[in-house]
Amino acid sequence: MSVLIELGDDRGAPPHERRPPPQVSRRWRVAVLVAACVLLLGGAAPAARLTPQPGPALPARATVLGAGPLLLVVDPEPNPPTLSAYDSVAPNGPRALPGLPGRVLLVQDDGLVRLLDARDGTERGRGQLPPADYGPDNPQVVGAHLVLRHPRGGAVALTGYDLPGLVPRWRSPVQPGDLILRPCQGLLCGQDEQGRWAIGAGSGVRVWTWPGGARWRTVAGPRVATEPLVVLGMAADGRRSLVATVGRDGHRVSAVLPAGVTDCRRVGAGLVCRDGTARVTFWPLDAP
Repeated sequence: MSVLIELGDDRGAPPHERRPPPQVSRRWRVAVLVAACVLLLGGAAPAARLTPQPGPALPARATVLGAGPLLLVVDPEPNPPTLSAYDSVAPNGPRALPGLPGRVLLVQDDGLVRLLDARDGTERGRGQLPPADYGPDNPQVVGAHLVLRHPRGGAVALTGYDLPGLVPRWRSPVQPGDLILRPCQGLLCGQDEQGRWAIGAGSGVRVWTWPGGARWRTVAGPRVATEPLVVLGMAADGRRSLVATVGRDGHRVSAVLPAGVTDCRRVGAGLVCRDGTARVTFWPLDAP
């Protein structure tokens, strides 16, 4: 059985990001999309009659993922597994879509990893990755570097690889327990029980540390590797919320939300929140 997991730079993030500790598994082949895939969320529209359009015939155990205008299909039966990309506008036949960024990382049971071009299936690189808890947040891709969280000798480590060749460049131990990793303005930002910090994805070198950052919550919304994270923390009065950005220069508190504002999400250049009534309010943020 295969699992196809989107790992683009721009995708929706869940409002609560805590996860159980990593568990090692190599029993599933995992296909990881590492390209930027834009997800457009439209507003509500009147109900309309939908007309189905025939699509391709799929293998019985195939895994399917929508990635922008592409329909990606992984067939796990061949050795190695095969990747097909279809135009979602005309899905009844394979079609090359020039100019679309897209890379898919196929991790097989034996640890062999192939980096494929999602546009035409061309292999761009291959190598070996260690056993890990592969999923939407692992590995992370920042520019031309891939960072994998994995067990190592009874502990947990981060290992950085160059793309597309998957050449290991550095390895660093991390604290046990919950760890959340997100790209932020060209760095890899982490949050654990001790605080927040950032490292260079190409070197593993610690760039900055924010001990108090563990108490701040990352705002849900699209993830764009070149933009800072937006986080919320409680003000001293225990009622209002502080808004801060987290990026290449660390954290910066930029705004205060009044009491009663909840359920914020990042949309465009600001936050969309509920104000305690039935209304939704938009709060513009200053440019970083």
